[in-house]
Amino acid sequence: MSHKISFGPLIANLTLSLYHVAQVVFLAWKGKLAMKSLQAALLVLTAFFAIAPVAMADSAVYFYDFGGQGVSISGTITATYAGGSVYDITDITGKLSDANTGASGTITDPFTASATQETSADGLWWYDNLLSPSGSATNFDGSVFDTTNGVLFFAGGYEINIWGNGGNSYTLGEASGKRYSEYNEIIDLLSFSLVTPEPPSVMLLGTGLLGLTFVLFRRSGGRAIS
Repeated sequence: MSHKISFGPLIANLTLSLYHVAQVVFLAWKGKLAMKSLQAALLVLTAFFAIAPVAMADSAVYFYDFGGQGVSISGTITATYAGGSVYDITDITGKLSDANTGASGTITDPFTASATQETSADGLWWYDNLLSPSGSATNFDGSVFDTTNGVLFFAGGYEINIWGNGGNSYTLGEASGKRYSEYNEIIDLLSFSLVTPEPPSVMLLGTGLLGLTFVLFRRSGGRAIS
């Protein structure tokens, strides 16, 4: 079963750890701390960076912003890694406003999908709620939502379906009570960015700290700094 990870505590602990290590480095530079203590502190932080990506790799949060033809949709998408360049969308937040149909409201949780083609409750939409941040997965053609099924969620009492047309172009469909309100509004993806840190970036920093620890160990031989 897909699940979300809370990144707040992780980021808070990371910030606190960086602060403490900065203190240790300062004391060592001033000659008030043995080099071994500095090495130990760096090793502890390196271990944190090595463990953190394991937790972070399971889930990612993205900010999105669609607009065009009187339509405005923006918020966040939480998605769980499903393999390759594909994620399963587990949560969507934000607001929708459509001046053409009068649809307006807060976006609620998406319909449950299991990486296969599903049919909406009104029977009007196909969806799989898959996300490809790079747009490189099969049937995505450069869009973050696939071009065959798309993403389905509720907003303002409507079933909202968005699917990719390739690149930054998307089609928006709205339905209520087994009746189409709008089927072919073309909107653009104005912004799409990662909110939570990428695991590779954290791992790269951890690797750098490990290298620094090794260099200090080779140069000092465990002696105190004078």
